[in-house]
Amino acid sequence: MGAIMSRSKSASLKLKIDPDLYDTVEYAAALQGSTISEFVVRAVKAAARREIEDTEIVRLSKAQQECFAHALMNPSAPSPALKKAFVRHKQFIIGH
Repeated sequence: MGAIMSRSKSASLKLKIDPDLYDTVEYAAALQGSTISEFVVRAVKAAARREIEDTEIVRLSKAQQECFAHALMNPSAPSPALKKAFVRHKQFIIGH
């Protein structure tokens, strides 16, 4: 039977920050009625989610969506270069 990898229920993150930033974070946490750790965890989680969303989700305007849908529904005929690439793909990758 293979080894089962378990993940700890929590991980530690240690960092050094400028004393002024620490005071700002401490004050912001107090305004929310939370500890500095709770505040930092919420802030980091929100920032990480935003970054992932900004990177992985493509947003299009209505006009861009319509243009994209039109291109999918009405594709252009393959160019000579694309036809040549299909032939090379079939020869080298598929082997026929």
